[in-house]
Amino acid sequence: MAGINITPFTDVVLVLLVIFMIATPLIIQSGMRVNLPATSAAEAQPEKSIVISIDAAGGVYLGKDRVSFNDLRDRLSATLARQPGSPVVVMGDRGLRYDIVVRVLDIARASGARRLSLGVEVRKDLVP
Repeated sequence: MAGINITPFTDVVLVLLVIFMIATPLIIQSGMRVNLPATSAAEAQPEKSIVISIDAAGGVYLGKDRVSFNDLRDRLSATLARQPGSPVVVMGDRGLRYDIVVRVLDIARASGARRLSLGVEVRKDLVP
């Protein structure tokens, strides 16, 4: 019987599919890595808070979704309408310029956020 056997090709394609299914969530999560500033004491973050992350490159994320500065106000207003009274936590990278954090805080306040806080890493080895 003369013909092409595609069984090995199918096996390779399925293995590649499984690898991409496993690797894709890891790649997406690594895009939001934020190196937070450290402190010796801080309050715990409420579970129902709205998180705005700013990475070292200045990329802004609302939850896990990357947003532009122009879209942040509308998206945050819509989120606050669905979750009224929720605290908003801004998690800015340690090496970030201060004016970017202030800009995000201004946008959050203009969006209707009344309970704002900054995310930090708690380390016991720091002296208060």
